[in-house]
Amino acid sequence: MLSLEEDMARKGLALNLMLFYVKDIKGSRDFYVKKLGFKKTYGDNDYVSVKAPNGITIGLHNASKKTVKPSDSEYYFRVDDVDVWYDRLRNKGVTFSQRPKDQPWGDRTAYFKDPDGYQLALRGPLASKK
Repeated sequence: MLSLEEDMARKGLALNLMLFYVKDIKGSRDFYVKKLGFKKTYGDNDYVSVKAPNGITIGLHNASKKTVKPSDSEYYFRVDDVDVWYDRLRNKGVTFSQRPKDQPWGDRTAYFKDPDGYQLALRGPLASKK
């Protein structure tokens, strides 16, 4: 029997790791694990990997002497109810830059940043479609 990653790879390109350079490994690890509910899968002084419930891994690499420069990219977490997750994450101390809002392209979104400024967002069905 194939693992999930092997099965996905057989079907074509399978995104399974994003690498973020961070200033504070412990602070970033705590954000993803304690606030977002990811699972830590590896960790040392320079690198920690955390896995989302759907299996995608985010690598948190110590920037050491580099300046952390988050890209202009955005990273979306698909959820079944943006408002419920918005409240859940706010209760864990996540600060949002935009409250849940229905978008013209057919999603409801809410935006926030991780400790190093990477733009993250919740994405789900429109409020009228729940």
